[in-house]
Amino acid sequence: MDMAKSSILNTMCGAYHKDLLSQKDTARAAASNHAVMQIISENPPPFSADPRILEWAKREATAKKANLMTQIEEKAHAKAESNYETFLTSAELQHTNDVEAVREDYVKCLQAAHEKWEDQLVVLKADLKAQYHDKKATLENDQIIGCTTNRKS
Repeated sequence: MDMAKSSILNTMCGAYHKDLLSQKDTARAAASNHAVMQIISENPPPFSADPRILEWAKREATAKKANLMTQIEEKAHAKAESNYETFLTSAELQHTNDVEAVREDYVKCLQAAHEKWEDQLVVLKADLKAQYHDKKATLENDQIIGCTTNRKS
């Protein structure tokens, strides 16, 4: 008879243990769901449970929220740094291209000015040469006229 009582007691204890585990899992799931709702919702639904579960849910929500904020900040910082590096590389390349374009334009302007100066120098030399020949011819004519005038007198 003792064995029968013991067997019945063991069966009842096992069933009670299973029931307690099931209740514990249900409470943990509800608390976890509430913690998630506290994180993602500004106005979380009311939670009625054991005050210790509420406290645990608040602690979990606070810890998860802090962890998420840290992850978000790290990702934002990494993304900002990546964007900055990309922008900096692009800006340096654009600056290099702009400097090269300005240099090429300066060289073209300098060459054009040099060619214009050479053309003006050629024209000036030609004018001077023409004036020289005119003056020389005038002087020779004056000498010839002067010589003939001197002979007639």
